[in-house]
Amino acid sequence: MKQKKNNGIKESLIEIKRIFDSWGIDRKDWALMIHFADILQGYELKKSLRSGPPHLNIVMRASAIPWKINEDLLGVDAIIPKNTRFANDISEFHKKFNCDFDIVPESDESFNTFSKDFVNHTIAGHTITLLSVLGDLKYTEKSLEDKFEEWGSKSQRVLLKVKEISEIAEKKNDKEILKCAQRILSKYKIEESKELDVNKEIKGICAHRGKVIGKALVVTDNDSDPFNKVLSIKEGMVLVVPLTRPPYMPAIQKCCALVTDEGGVLSHAAIIAREMNKPCVIGTKNATKILKDGDLVEVDATKGEVKKLSEDWVLRWESVHPFFRMNCFFNGHKKKQILGSDYSKLLGISRNNKIQMYYSQNDLERKSEQALSMFNDNNKLSKYLKFVKKNNFELIKEIKGLLTQKNLSEKVFIKKYESCMIRLECLLASYDLSRPEFFVSVEKEVKDNLKNKILEGDLNEIFTLLTTNTKRTLLNQEELDRLDIALRIHKHQQKYGWIGTSESEEPWDVEHFKLQLDEDLKLSFEELIKKISDKEHHEANTEQKQKELAKRLKISKSTNSLLEIIKTFSHLRLNTRLKWVRAGYLMRFVFKEIEKRTSVNSKNLEKYTLDEMMNLLENNVRVSSEELDARDDYAFLLVDDELNFFRGKEVKLLEEEQIEKVDYSIIKEVRGMVANSGKVTGKVRVINALTENQDKAINDMKQGEVLVTGMTRPHLIVAMKKASAIVTDEGGITSHAAIISRELGKPCIIGTKIATKVFKDGDLVEVDGSKGLVRKK
Repeated sequence: MKQKKNNGIKESLIEIKRIFDSWGIDRKDWALMIHFADILQGYELKKSLRSGPPHLNIVMRASAIPWKINEDLLGVDAIIPKNTRFANDISEFHKKFNCDFDIVPESDESFNTFSKDFVNHTIAGHTITLLSVLGDLKYTEKSLEDKFEEWGSKSQRVLLKVKEISEIAEKKNDKEILKCAQRILSKYKIEESKELDVNKEIKGICAHRGKVIGKALVVTDNDSDPFNKVLSIKEGMVLVVPLTRPPYMPAIQKCCALVTDEGGVLSHAAIIAREMNKPCVIGTKNATKILKDGDLVEVDATKGEVKKLSEDWVLRWESVHPFFRMNCFFNGHKKKQILGSDYSKLLGISRNNKIQMYYSQNDLERKSEQALSMFNDNNKLSKYLKFVKKNNFELIKEIKGLLTQKNLSEKVFIKKYESCMIRLECLLASYDLSRPEFFVSVEKEVKDNLKNKILEGDLNEIFTLLTTNTKRTLLNQEELDRLDIALRIHKHQQKYGWIGTSESEEPWDVEHFKLQLDEDLKLSFEELIKKISDKEHHEANTEQKQKELAKRLKISKSTNSLLEIIKTFSHLRLNTRLKWVRAGYLMRFVFKEIEKRTSVNSKNLEKYTLDEMMNLLENNVRVSSEELDARDDYAFLLVDDELNFFRGKEVKLLEEEQIEKVDYSIIKEVRGMVANSGKVTGKVRVINALTENQDKAINDMKQGEVLVTGMTRPHLIVAMKKASAIVTDEGGITSHAAIISRELGKPCIIGTKIATKVFKDGDLVEVDGSKGLVRKK
């Protein structure tokens, strides 16, 4: 952004003087030091030394500053108190003039020494005090003596400035300034610029301990508008800058860590990081040169290291799936016939049916824009919804047909089996269109449209209500039917109880429902009536609240359309999941039928690919037992429409080659999306796809613990009811966790990506549903 003519040197200096006058600071207690000062005195430096908006330093008598200054930090940029008129005045100045300045407090003794080199400059009748070029050189010399090593690359930038001043002084025949500049240059060496090694490690000084992973936002003076760019930072990003400045405070509050090229233990960044309890690595010298916007980085402030992480593969979900279902999943994506299935690459690694699923980061980011485009195309959206609903219905119908139609010929059975598997492929591939990544742009657009209608603090809560699904799901109906059974038992007792006075990871079974009924039966007859009534009217009450809210906020037609799409996909995602879960259950009986026809054990049949199954049914060609044993560990890799299969020892080699290991042990907090607001503190209970004996873990879970999981699924309902809060690695606004947490009224943070890696059973954590933050206590 170019400086506006009417907001140039004269206007900005007059405004600075006006601000300080309004703060009650006498003109004799402050002086302009560099940038505008050297321009006004005819020592304007080349633009190459500092491109972008100007940066001013103002030296000020510490006792004149109208807020408390830590005397240990004299000579360091003053930290302006947040939410004060001082911070507001400076923020307004930045917006108006696209110009930045720091206040450097000095003791009376030091300030009096510098004041000997002050000169006055009159602008439009206003007297501005400047530190002379000679005085500025003396100040620079003293600073270099104290902080040359600590400043790192800043020292080199300062020396380049001194070198240029010496060249200007020589042309002007200004011997006193030339002598001072040459004295500094003889004492310190200017390093010759070297070509940057982008693979070079980034190391610095630990300003505040901690370890986090986040995407980088890199801001330098070369940016056209660094001040506005730094304010664009999103919650949980890593702020990477040459050095921090007071105007950056709003962004510093949002970031999860700070990394600077320059600075020492008393720098602005170090002080702020300690105050805000954020990991901070300073004095790296090269962080802004090696990193770029969007890089995934690990900041290990315990070691003073910053590491750029590979984003070739991003772990997005973990689950338990039999071999045949994962084979269908990859086959469906390979065909790319389904809307949303056009990934450039996919990697699934399984050990004993416990799947870790990796996606390309570029694919995930592309999906967000792809979805927003589709949601604005009614024909395409309608076609997709019809396709999924039809396959949901037809899949179960066709599998049941396989099981109920007796004495099917081999030819007919094979044809029907193949048709079932193709439908399952379509269903699994289409399911990915409801993944969280698809709704990033949609959520942003909706929230942006709502922001100017509501208070910021209410945004997440209102968004949650407006996107809550109001259609009854199978899970809702199951609970209502179960409550009705409990109610009938109460009625039975009332009718016949008097007789007693005459003498003074398998399918849910009866025991599962008995445990549920045991809880329900603890309620009184009246409490059961009320709970059933509340459940039955929940959807209608929520829908009424949504209508009232939409009317009050005057929500536009386009925003309302997006809200309806979100609710539709929320319902569709859960029902689709339940359909392929049910299909997987019914397939057990199909495999039993194939076992009768082929004499191959049904458990082994689950490890056959579709092609192998067709070959078995048509030609009686069997897969060897050695090959099937090797498939206890397997992987599918899809790259550019080519699907490769690995098993046994090959899987370990593939994982070592493709997946970068990350140490999560020192990370103390994670951030995600708010699915339901609220704030609780509790002990962690981790239950995910890799947990051995999940049923036992659910039973062992104590009331009030915080459930941390990869993604919630229907079988985790009991754990979710026990939990005081729910935290997931995966998930978006349409996820199962988001839906159920709202029904249960419990704080829920989704899409943290790494919560199950960071936290372990027994950790005491605070879940802040307003900020999307989970932190170890």
